[in-house]
Amino acid sequence: MATKCFTPVLGERIRLTRVDGCGRPIYGAGSQAVSDGFITVKYTAEIGEGEEIEQTNAQGQRCVYLKIPDYIKYIGVEIEFCRVDPGLIGLINPANALELDGKGDVVGWRESVKPSDRAGFALEVWTGLQGANICDDPNATSAHGYILTPWLTSGIMGDLEIGASSVNFTFKGNAQAGSNWGVGPHKVVPGTDGVTPSALLAPMAPDEVRLIRHTSIAPPNPQCGAFELPAPGGATLTATVDASDKMKFTFAWAGTAPDDTPAIFDFGDGTSGVGKVKDNKASVDHVYTEPGRKNASATVAGVTVAAVANPLKS
Repeated sequence: MATKCFTPVLGERIRLTRVDGCGRPIYGAGSQAVSDGFITVKYTAEIGEGEEIEQTNAQGQRCVYLKIPDYIKYIGVEIEFCRVDPGLIGLINPANALELDGKGDVVGWRESVKPSDRAGFALEVWTGLQGANICDDPNATSAHGYILTPWLTSGIMGDLEIGASSVNFTFKGNAQAGSNWGVGPHKVVPGTDGVTPSALLAPMAPDEVRLIRHTSIAPPNPQCGAFELPAPGGATLTATVDASDKMKFTFAWAGTAPDDTPAIFDFGDGTSGVGKVKDNKASVDHVYTEPGRKNASATVAGVTVAAVANPLKS
């Protein structure tokens, strides 16, 4: 078994993917964003100290000593941006409402004091590489460092300083254990043939909070705004507004699932509803009480798909 040593140099790209409150990828509209407009990504491990057990005997001599190993409580992640994508910010913290213009385009965001729930995002970072053997594979056309934290929560905005220099934005989150990322929805490594792009060859275990590795698969191209992540099996969720009541929507899920499978709808406003699959379809109606862009989703058989609703006051 050969070992490829490498030295990561320079950040190339980041990708954020929405995950639900169980750490599963969310598919559908507005579920991923890719950017090269970042300055730094900083990982800081919060270490928990293992307990020391010590006992002396009647003569005052130590007869029992045991040091429980230290452990990682979580990894703090801080991203500093020089070019901010409002769609990407919507992925970092679902509690931040996106700001729309008169055409319904996303032009900013509104920061909320409400804490984010367990829903969050996965973060992938690509770097350049240096090293003697990073491209010794004859099938490799490029070489990159790849860092994955599959479940980050508590995405909040850090310091913002406006002065005579450029304005930079910093966002912070916590990487935690227990994700259901599995092998992931993206093709980021070479497959067993060493050439064909593939998802991770082994799933992330629930106690694994970060992956660092070499890959010959190039990172995705950056683009402005959050965009669709197609669901496995072609599952979809659509949000259709009522013709006479712009606050009322019908959410329709379509995919492959046995009849009577529960379909759990999250309307993106703190409320939810449940339907049942019939002939590979399920739907519910919902009336919003407040206008503004809502990130709705439906979960069926462990797969979550998303849709965007934009209720408007009549």
